[in-house]
Amino acid sequence: MFRTIKLKLPYDRSFIETAKQFRETTQIFLDYGFKNKIFNKPNQ
Repeated sequence: MFRTIKLKLPYDRSFIETAKQFRETTQIFLDYGFKNKIFNKPNQ
């Protein structure tokens, strides 16, 4: 069962920029892992 909590955050420019940087950085790591076939699973 999943539950979702919706919150309305006040607009904060520094928070928006931090979230954008986090998204871009995460995408770099995801692209690298996909390209190099690196997964979070034990080797068999």
